[in-house]
Amino acid sequence: MKIDNFLTMSSQEAKKTQNNKDITIRGAQEMVDDWIKTIGVSYFSELSQLAQLVEEVGEVARVISRTYGDQSFKKSDEGKKLADELADVLFTLICMANSTGVDLTEALNKNLAKKTKRDKKRHAENIKLRKEPYMDFKEIVEAIAQAGKQKKILRIYYPQTLNSRAGWRAVEPYFLANDTGEAAEHLVYGEDRLSPGHIFNGYTVESGDNHYDSFILGKIKAAKITNKQFKPRFGWKVEF
Repeated sequence: MKIDNFLTMSSQEAKKTQNNKDITIRGAQEMVDDWIKTIGVSYFSELSQLAQLVEEVGEVARVISRTYGDQSFKKSDEGKKLADELADVLFTLICMANSTGVDLTEALNKNLAKKTKRDKKRHAENIKLRKEPYMDFKEIVEAIAQAGKQKKILRIYYPQTLNSRAGWRAVEPYFLANDTGEAAEHLVYGEDRLSPGHIFNGYTVESGDNHYDSFILGKIKAAKITNKQFKPRFGWKVEF
């Protein structure tokens, strides 16, 4: 509905129409354009719109800070509503799109398609987004053992170390031990009592070096068996 049609309605009729009709993105662009031409006179310059957008986002931050943060409301802030401040941001964004010839419906569709392709697995594998950040210890050990038995590459989520940042690592599992180094006592899966302090040794696929890495079982947050087979390297023996 055109904005000038709203001007001829009673406030009660306008409110009823707004409540009963969902506005599409393209429809919102048309409504804002009509408002600018009938009430706003003309669009501000692009630089002025950018400055106004920053200002409106600041107003949103102010309400968020005082509603969900530690600050209290000033008298001048009382009565400010998050919904209204967000609407101000949306209005300004639509003005920017209209004055620069951007079809937000088309832009959003393309943007979501891009994000879907790019982030298909990214967020699902983000351990920080899980409600339960740690897998059960037994499940992790089972995944390591099964990957070793089947000679399949295992993906583990490990915290930051001196040489590597936190994240997923592709690992070829070889054996369990109670310490690092050549003198380590190897553990046989199923015959030893394992604890979070024990170590699993495996080759980190991304490393490209000629030695295995040691991972403390209790620090592994998640483990997933892949479908990729591996062949033992450098004469190493898989002890699962």
